[in-house]
Amino acid sequence: EQELHEPLRKPEDIIDAVNRSKTSGDHSEIHQILRNRNINLRSAIEEDINGKKQKRTIARKLLEDVVNGDKIVKRELDIHVKTTSDKEDSIDYGLQIDFEGIFSEESDKQTMVIYDLLDLHVERRSENNESFTSLIKHPVIATFILAKWKKTRWYFYITSAMFLTFLLLYSVFVLHL
Repeated sequence: EQELHEPLRKPEDIIDAVNRSKTSGDHSEIHQILRNRNINLRSAIEEDINGKKQKRTIARKLLEDVVNGDKIVKRELDIHVKTTSDKEDSIDYGLQIDFEGIFSEESDKQTMVIYDLLDLHVERRSENNESFTSLIKHPVIATFILAKWKKTRWYFYITSAMFLTFLLLYSVFVLHL
């Protein structure tokens, strides 16, 4: 006998699950929707907010609209971290990180989840930011930022050197006028 499977959920289902979780305090439905892997933290949803269509990532939706949304995001990020060995003291022990939940090679907006985290961190600077700080320090996010930095640092160094050269030459020019 074949098992009946639930139809694939759409990002709009997250909106309904978030609204239900506000009163129930139960996040299991949200985790179940995310776990089906057709929707992840970088997926975009469109919803009407004050009569205007607004597009946000699932991560931003959870962090803004769910009570303890940071716990949901952390749990989803934890799914993407696996150990290579059961024994912590083994030479073979290490972490294996899958970035599938936060970026896609095909997407031109690979850092959208990082942007949302940093943007919300700044927006809520007066509030307790410990939850955002812990998410930014999460191995998936921190390793992603490090990998991006390693890839782009030479561009930063060259641009900075060009700017400093321009500044130096311009200063010499102004002094000789």
